[in-house]
Amino acid sequence: MEIKELISFKTIVESGTFSKAADLLYYTQPTITNHIKQLEKSLGFKLFIRGWDAKLTRQGELLYSQLDNLLDHWNYFKGVASDIEKEEIGTLRIGVLEIYASQTADLIMDWTQENKPHMNIEFLLGNTEQMYNSLIQRKIDFAFSTEKEENHPKTKFSKIRDENFGFALPPSHPLLSKEIIQLSDILQYPIVIGDKTCITNRAFMKALDKNNLTGRLKQVFICSNQILIPDMVKSDRIAILPESLVINTNLNFFELEDLEMKLNYGIIVLKQRENYLSKTMKDIIKLFI
Repeated sequence: MEIKELISFKTIVESGTFSKAADLLYYTQPTITNHIKQLEKSLGFKLFIRGWDAKLTRQGELLYSQLDNLLDHWNYFKGVASDIEKEEIGTLRIGVLEIYASQTADLIMDWTQENKPHMNIEFLLGNTEQMYNSLIQRKIDFAFSTEKEENHPKTKFSKIRDENFGFALPPSHPLLSKEIIQLSDILQYPIVIGDKTCITNRAFMKALDKNNLTGRLKQVFICSNQILIPDMVKSDRIAILPESLVINTNLNFFELEDLEMKLNYGIIVLKQRENYLSKTMKDIIKLFI
């Protein structure tokens, strides 16, 4: 069943004959006749009693009585399809590192409310590993994430900025009285850090290995949710965190000159989709560039 067949049917009934309907719709009469034959075939019953005038069968009368509703639904559906094409409605799935969830999600929601008031956004929060896995499994459309040491062959990472990470100490920590703090000093105190799937953890362990300090940690507290770590930094504990997590706290943040610890922060997409990003996706990405 096609919409042109329903329109032909409606026009025949309202004009009174097949020939008048053909003239009104700029079709040939055989075309109009074929539309009705195809419609009857789809429906499984006759619509007209054959003759010079377009007299409806009982089934034809019932269909005509509901035809305006059918066409209204069709026009509504066309409008919905047009809106989807223009990306005015629908759902966009965005992955966000949990440590940046608040600032990233707030900016996206503000922009969406103003520019796409009928669009829904689904945020998936997690760590770097989860962002890559969710993208590959097509659970999200794209993600804001730090870069993995080895990118998956199916993904494309585009850098937005460097993300420094270093050491966060409470205001009363004994190390703050020292003029020069070295990595070996830090290792004398309990360390609070993300779990092994956290890229901050892996980067720090790599730095320890590079400086031949692996195995020198006094005590380690591992937390899978990095957002909670600033609240765990008390007494003589030291946290290893991205700088952005410390900004709105009373913690003292510092980096060691001889220990470069940086992460690449940016956007990951599937390689096969990088040339087909929707306008809305591109507009959201531009908010962070």
